[in-house]
Amino acid sequence: MRILKRLVAVIVACIVGVTTFSCAYAQESSEYREYGATVRTVATPKASYASGEYDKTISVRLTCTTSGARIFYTTDGTDPTYYSDIYSEPIRIKVPADETEITVTVRAYAVKTGYDDSETVEFTYTVTKPEVLDVTYMEIYKRPSKTNYSKGDKLNLTGGRISVTYEDGTYKNIDMTQSMVSGFNSNTAGEKTVTVTYEGFTDTFTVNVREGYDYDSTGAGKENQTATPVTPDNDETEEEDIRPQLSGSNAAGWSSIEEELAERTAGTNAIIMLNGAVTVPDTVIRAAAKKDIVLTFHAEDDYKWQLDTSAINKDTIIPYMGLGIRTSAIYIPSVPVNSVQGEEKARLHINSDNKLGAGLIVDVGKENKGKFAALYRYDSTANTLVMLGNICIGSGGEAELIPDISGDYVVFVDTDTAIIGDLDNNMLVNALDAAQLLNALVYGGIPEDDVKYDVNRDGNINALDAADILKKIMMQ
Repeated sequence: MRILKRLVAVIVACIVGVTTFSCAYAQESSEYREYGATVRTVATPKASYASGEYDKTISVRLTCTTSGARIFYTTDGTDPTYYSDIYSEPIRIKVPADETEITVTVRAYAVKTGYDDSETVEFTYTVTKPEVLDVTYMEIYKRPSKTNYSKGDKLNLTGGRISVTYEDGTYKNIDMTQSMVSGFNSNTAGEKTVTVTYEGFTDTFTVNVREGYDYDSTGAGKENQTATPVTPDNDETEEEDIRPQLSGSNAAGWSSIEEELAERTAGTNAIIMLNGAVTVPDTVIRAAAKKDIVLTFHAEDDYKWQLDTSAINKDTIIPYMGLGIRTSAIYIPSVPVNSVQGEEKARLHINSDNKLGAGLIVDVGKENKGKFAALYRYDSTANTLVMLGNICIGSGGEAELIPDISGDYVVFVDTDTAIIGDLDNNMLVNALDAAQLLNALVYGGIPEDDVKYDVNRDGNINALDAADILKKIMMQ
């Protein structure tokens, strides 16, 4: 190829009458000149981490200053070729769960059409597992067994456990201690919210204090004393920690699940029982994405997460997946809740942003098949509920809805969709809805206080609403 380039250069030089040939090498610009022709070389790739030892998981970014160049790389120390992996996302180097150290050698070079290939560069990294990992998430795994108290009782944390997720994607269940909790006051009766704090992360649970006797700082004055039933503390009922389990397989724990997903047939489904886990490592998601596997994560009895990894953009950085759900102690003012039509079926708190767009499958009951489920997120700033999705409930009574960010949510069920302007309940807003609205204005039949007909939100239902539907259709 280089001889051909030189021959072409000689011919061109002869045509234009160039009789002197020069040979100069410009090292700074990665170019050299032979017989009047300029041949450029792709810049050598650089890494965001220098070779060396690190006591934490690192994500190595490869870059090339030659615009449009592609970087080929290997991580086993062999020379990269055109058949090697093309760099598209940071190379994450972390210590496997059953080891304390790992050494990885990254070799890379860059290519671009019309350029000579770059030199091959090598980086070697030794990563050791840190003695203390940073906590990235915490939530209550199990509430304490005792939930009912008399006035003056002390808080009993027996049976209470928290689930802690670390930066490497592993997690651990830890017993609650008195130093973790705050907010309990049994001097007065009523529902009490107890806050659990661990490494800067908080979660809450509630207990009930009943009228047993009037309590003061001296402990005197036991008036109105009554027997209060107490839930017995039973350590024997405490379940042992269970790792995530791949259904239909012996794979338990994220590392084993990742290995089995990598061997699965492309385009298949995989069901994972979370068993208290709240975070899925990014390596597990990537393993599934390479095979376009549909992942279903069983969280609680009425809740499942589903992720179709074929829809993930493989050219972007795939993040870990947070699946934490809390269904207790969720406060949303009654005003925004009462402003929504339909029956409230669930109220929950999503702990993490839904970066991958996973669907949350909520069981709202088989008796609601054919009705419509709508998901609303509570906007505390505006004190209102924002609708995120609406779906027809299947025969099994399940509705797949998609939350967007962490926060409090409410699921409503109604015979109509919650989509403004969808008057025929077909999940679309089109010219048929505009015609139905005009027909209702002429012949009557607009349901009283049905906000779906007030498309332009001006407080009136008239021809302008039909015009607004048509306008939106034209703008699509």
